[in-house]
Amino acid sequence: MSRLFIKFNVFLLICFATSQIFAQGTVQSVKSEDFDDGILEKARNEYWNNIRTSGEEKDLAKIERNAYNAMHSMENREAFKSLSQPAWQPIAGSQGGHNSGRVRDITADPTNPNAVYISTASGGVWKTDNITTNPVQWINLSDRLPTLMGGAIAFAPPSTLLLGTGEGEGDGYKFPPGQGLFKSTDGGNNWAQVSAIGGAYAQIVIDSINPQIAYAAYNNNGYPSQSGSILKSIDGGTTWRKLTLSLGGPISIGYNTHNPLVLVAGGFGSIWRSADSGATWTKSITGLSGSIGRVAIANAPGDQNLYYASIGSGSSTNGVFMSTDAGLTWKKMTAATPPPLLGSQAQWCNAIAVSSSNTKQVYVAGLDLYGSNDNGATWVQKSTQAVAPGDYPSNYVHADHHRLKFIGNTLYDCGDGGLAKSTSFPYNNWNTAINKGLATLQFVGVDADVNFSFVTGGCQDNSTNRALINASDFIQTRGGDGGRGWVSPNDPSIVYTTYVRTTFYQSLDGGLNFNGSNLMEPNATLYRIDELNQGNGEGSPFYPAYDVSRDGNIVAFGGNSHIWMSVSGGQDNFTSVPPSKSTQVGTSNVIHLWQGEDQTSFMWAGSGNNVWRSIDQGVTWVSKSVGELVEGITSNPNNHNEIFVVTQGNSNGGGTQTTQKHFFKSEDGGVTFTNPATNFPPIGCWSIAYSPKNGALYVGTDKGVVFSYDGGVTWFPLMNGMPLAEVMSLKIKGHGNDTLLAGTYGRGMFYIDLSNLAGINSGAAASLPVSLESAHPNPITSENATIGFSLKSAGLATLTIHDLLGRELRILEKSYFDAGRHQTSFTTNGLSSGTYFVMLTANGTSVSQKIIVN
Repeated sequence: MSRLFIKFNVFLLICFATSQIFAQGTVQSVKSEDFDDGILEKARNEYWNNIRTSGEEKDLAKIERNAYNAMHSMENREAFKSLSQPAWQPIAGSQGGHNSGRVRDITADPTNPNAVYISTASGGVWKTDNITTNPVQWINLSDRLPTLMGGAIAFAPPSTLLLGTGEGEGDGYKFPPGQGLFKSTDGGNNWAQVSAIGGAYAQIVIDSINPQIAYAAYNNNGYPSQSGSILKSIDGGTTWRKLTLSLGGPISIGYNTHNPLVLVAGGFGSIWRSADSGATWTKSITGLSGSIGRVAIANAPGDQNLYYASIGSGSSTNGVFMSTDAGLTWKKMTAATPPPLLGSQAQWCNAIAVSSSNTKQVYVAGLDLYGSNDNGATWVQKSTQAVAPGDYPSNYVHADHHRLKFIGNTLYDCGDGGLAKSTSFPYNNWNTAINKGLATLQFVGVDADVNFSFVTGGCQDNSTNRALINASDFIQTRGGDGGRGWVSPNDPSIVYTTYVRTTFYQSLDGGLNFNGSNLMEPNATLYRIDELNQGNGEGSPFYPAYDVSRDGNIVAFGGNSHIWMSVSGGQDNFTSVPPSKSTQVGTSNVIHLWQGEDQTSFMWAGSGNNVWRSIDQGVTWVSKSVGELVEGITSNPNNHNEIFVVTQGNSNGGGTQTTQKHFFKSEDGGVTFTNPATNFPPIGCWSIAYSPKNGALYVGTDKGVVFSYDGGVTWFPLMNGMPLAEVMSLKIKGHGNDTLLAGTYGRGMFYIDLSNLAGINSGAAASLPVSLESAHPNPITSENATIGFSLKSAGLATLTIHDLLGRELRILEKSYFDAGRHQTSFTTNGLSSGTYFVMLTANGTSVSQKIIVN
């Protein structure tokens, strides 16, 4: 996990956070807010992964593949393809700025080094035809791939791209794996999966003499042990076979352009060498010393026998080693007391590159970037981090570096803040403005003012960001990781955000400047390092849940199994409600909180599989299990008894959890829940929004957005212009509640105009393949009723009655009907009093209407 600012140690941070982190109304001048990046990175990945594997299915690759298949199938149903929908638009259209989301790898067309391709952590593959333009014109090439988790990428003329998906790290980080290897023969316009082997790819190299030969290093991202290997293709990447090498999380291949028979591979714990194109391997450890942790390898392009290895030792630097015999033996080159070349996170960041024109010039990067002109004997720091948001000196490069690569004489740096380049020796000046146009920020939670004039949101690795709706990019308003954003609907000058765990911030100028407080200090009842077993164990989720009353005064904050409340906008010491463990809210992290709009005494919390309800502002709570991990809660502002819940937790089709519902509804304030959906896709969900204008529901899933206009019975994809990305946050804004804001984890922010969405607004239903009118009378008191429906084209139509659990009770009609409007009479004889749904299925889609039988 990266740092936008230089890091402090734990104790200095805690003291600083409570006393003077930010001065009200001034630009922050703190440096780091991360105290042990390795621990935090592992905690963050566990947070996301534990949520997605909370059900029966634990295979993250399978979960993602199933989600893709579900949304792909939903989008491609003829009924949905024929819908006319408005398009999603990116917020701050070019996005990026000096920082974008994490970039994993870079490649270029050797015949045109200005044509550059990059792979990003969760934003997929991007290209530019001219990296020298200002601003750079970036194009996304992968929004419809099964995964947007880009790992390694390589280019072979004239137009072949090889992409290895998943972040190839290992060493305990357990990144969600990708979906194997993909190949494009037309410059990334179209892709085909060519291998499903491996969990995550760290590097791909293509033989410079015979481009039909390629190698791909992958690892399985499992911990506490890592495993993986290198794959080889001899047909241009169409088919692959596993080499005999078994290596702890291979992440680096030293490839010799003058002698392609020689391969030197570095992973975790060792270096391996092959002299026969990977057919056989031997350990290459002669001359190595000290603890061998993560190893990065680079060959000097001008010398087939000269290799360098940057070696970590746990979280610190071991040193840089040199081989002058093509990797047979090694000699340590760094001085007795070298600078901390990799910082304190060698297991997370370790990159190395050798100059294309001078074999003595070596560059190594971990937390920061260093250069040597004497084969690695002495080093000079080449990059610095910003000292305040918006402060970008000429040698600024975002902390945490993952790949260094020379393309010609230009040195490119891929890291947690995106892409940077330096065009000439001594590589002290860096261009980070090339990130402008890369919409790859990983938003955790977003919000906007009620008039939709500005947006704010927190990002993994890239701070809290703010943008005017018509602005060209985001500005960073505070440092470190950013959490969930909130803007007061009554007073847009009041804005909240968080850092990881319990560091909480308030802004009184619309999110431009923030006051900071480490929650519950000085009593130390709850603060972020507790979850790392350095405190009293109460802890908090990595990205804490909180909600605020409409006036901005009552802040409810979720920490482990407790809820903490402030009645002064978060600027006092929070009080635990309930106050004792015996009445705590469940036994799991509180990962969602919702205070009913205009109903400040009503609160709902998601903890594990339970929805907790309080009608006295958190003093007492009762719970109801929905059987799946609660991720999102919302309510009808006009009826606080109408609650909607979405969940994560995926089924593997066996055991006790044989189905996955992911959407639940309550009409009695959370006392009971039903699952009325008839076609909700089997995809894990992160967020939900309710339209007070017309009762429509919108859900953010692992692969985009779906919506319902009939109370959650019938669902449609809302994907015109939306990538297949995780939608972490949804908010409805605008004067007429006609704008839906979405924050994605890896593709930035989007918004869509709902005013012309088919099925939602008056007159729009005519554009649907079918439409169903309300029954008459309704409520039905005489057992007999009529219902009208319309078909856009002739075909078989079925009318059925269902209960609130979605079970079919009777068939009213099943006949062939001409296009146009029809009406049928039916009876409710034999149905007990209660609420039911009449469903119409025709023309490849289903719609429904609620009926009440008295």
